[in-house]
Amino acid sequence: MPMETTPRRPTQAERRAATRARVLDAAMAGLVDDGYATLTTRAVAERAGVAQSTVMHHFGTREELLSEAMSLIGVRLIEEVLADAQREPRGPLDRAELLDGLWARYKSPAGLAIGNLWIAAWNAPELAGVIRQLEERVTDAIVAAAEHLAPEAADPGLRAFVDGTQAMMRGLVVLVPITGVDDVDARWETIRPLMLRAASGVDAQG
Repeated sequence: MPMETTPRRPTQAERRAATRARVLDAAMAGLVDDGYATLTTRAVAERAGVAQSTVMHHFGTREELLSEAMSLIGVRLIEEVLADAQREPRGPLDRAELLDGLWARYKSPAGLAIGNLWIAAWNAPELAGVIRQLEERVTDAIVAAAEHLAPEAADPGLRAFVDGTQAMMRGLVVLVPITGVDDVDARWETIRPLMLRAASGVDAQG
């Protein structure tokens, strides 16, 4: 008869890491559901099922916690972009597909949570540096994914196209709490062909 083995107990470091991850997951969910302004360390603690003092033990301030949670949201969006790039390269860049993929992420719950933080940065300058780094990483990932999918497309204007597209999408996302997602989505459908036409004109001149 085989001897039963006693399950290994997690180390203190593993328990700390698990608690920290649970707190961050709770903060990310809170950002998506409630937005930046109303999310408190107490609310995060309740979501995570830990004491508020535990949250503050792992993160010295609310801003530190939410900045890291925001970074993780961005990382997950980047991972989605890079997952798309695992497909086989297929030749010329399909800018319509690129636009549609970007918009789907900008209007996703995670994208809208980050949009909430763009507004918050006006009155919380400590967020600005984190947001700037996040935007640069997202843009790098999008450009890298597009270049992987279309390696034969010599397109020196790709980054400018991605930057301009994201700037337009950020502006639309900021309108969501004012006019609603359906209205913003309808506006995007009107703007989309204009952006594609402008991109085609630039390509023809290049």
